[in-house]
Amino acid sequence: MSLFGIVVLIFLNIRLAFTANANYSVVFQSGEEGYFCVRIPSILTTSKGTLIAFGEGRMFNCADATQHDLVYKRSTDNGRTWSKLRIFLPDNSTKSAHNGIRNIVPVQLKYNQRILLPFCQHGHILQSYSDDDGLTFAKPEIIPNVTKPEWQAISLGPPSSILLQSNRILIPSHYALNTSEGGAFSIGYTMLNDHNGQIDKWYLGGEFKLGNLFPNEAQAVELLPNNNSIFINSRSRDTVRIGSYSYDGGITFSKVNVLNTLIQPLHGCESSTIFHPKTNQLLYTGLSELSQRTNLSLYISTDHGNQWSFKKTIWPGPSAYSALTILNDQSVGVLFEGGNQTPYDKVFFTILI
Repeated sequence: MSLFGIVVLIFLNIRLAFTANANYSVVFQSGEEGYFCVRIPSILTTSKGTLIAFGEGRMFNCADATQHDLVYKRSTDNGRTWSKLRIFLPDNSTKSAHNGIRNIVPVQLKYNQRILLPFCQHGHILQSYSDDDGLTFAKPEIIPNVTKPEWQAISLGPPSSILLQSNRILIPSHYALNTSEGGAFSIGYTMLNDHNGQIDKWYLGGEFKLGNLFPNEAQAVELLPNNNSIFINSRSRDTVRIGSYSYDGGITFSKVNVLNTLIQPLHGCESSTIFHPKTNQLLYTGLSELSQRTNLSLYISTDHGNQWSFKKTIWPGPSAYSALTILNDQSVGVLFEGGNQTPYDKVFFTILI
């Protein structure tokens, strides 16, 4: 056997070992309930310890523009097993005129445990909520006064919003003024709410950008114990990640820079970043290849995101979007897209730490 053949065989054996031996559960998979695939994972650990996994059930292909429903599943055993797929919001349209629902960014309030579900739909931002641990959700309403007429390609997150220690809700977002090249010429910004998610109390926070790197698809963390100190890790149009810092809870951004120790495939891929209050570390899940969507990995930062060190490989094969969560026992789980043939064959969940 040639050296190339040996290398390929070793790689396949490693991939099969991950599938067979690691504690992965399949949350969504291609073909389930008639969906071509489920993409754009988001996950929330509720105050009761329930895990709720959200995604876009794409109907005719895996492309962003296809018709799709917003779907979810629940787990009450720390992600070992999952409920049947449920539809949070159906598309209710034809193949050629879908209604553009996407990008759920969940967050849970402290004072009454209400789960908020902001999401996008054709240039609008809407919000639903659940008061029964994600068993049912209220009819969505449009959030007023958080978009501008000249904005195009508006997106929230993904994968989630964040509740600060001050009880401010912060959603990292982006918009484009020019939709050429798919709206890639984007500017990051924040949506804020200081009144427990009241529909008419949302307002726009600060913007962040960096040259021609165009931040998009971002997740925010609060750098405790410094309340209102925010770090946002964003995708760019290049092979680098962008770090943006705010010290007033997302109202203004005083520093935006390239995160030199993280990479991504050219034109980028969504990733996930969380702060673990028990260890005071930032955790990051993202792709560690420059040329293709593969090799999802875990990185750790001990200096508020300036430098990152590799921790371990999560999925060595085709992989893409991910969403981190801290479970009630303080372990760390990740919901992610992965497969053996394409990055979008399945959405897995596993405990990382």
